[in-house]
Amino acid sequence: MENKLKLEDTCLTVEQAKELQKLGVDFSEPIHHFYRYIEEKGNRKSVGPWLIINEKVCQTCGMGSKSEFVPTLTNSEMLGMIPTKYVYHDDYTYLTVGLHDDGGYEVFYKRWLNDTEGPHYCKGLLRDSLFETIKYLKTNKLI
Repeated sequence: MENKLKLEDTCLTVEQAKELQKLGVDFSEPIHHFYRYIEEKGNRKSVGPWLIINEKVCQTCGMGSKSEFVPTLTNSEMLGMIPTKYVYHDDYTYLTVGLHDDGGYEVFYKRWLNDTEGPHYCKGLLRDSLFETIKYLKTNKLI
């Protein structure tokens, strides 16, 4: 099977990143940013967004004042911020991440020797399953 995964598929979208920021998720030291340059000729025209590695490089180009930088998180960063276990009804649930039979990426918490509990997401991209998991954990004050 050919892998056609793009770099953008491994990072939160601009909309997802903004939603998690509103929930209070820490974006203080992200690896990537989305960058949008805003032209001021006639009607405002937005160019981008492009995924960039270093926000400071673009800011020193002289475009910082006309630009929008939205920090995003990679799959690795998201995996690093979610707990590998948490307590559910006096029992530990353990994080499980894997590829589902239908080709989607599954992220869920499973009780030891029992059925699944808590959030269970299966999306086409790992990024989307992790986004939903973090949103659930943050909304329910589990992270």
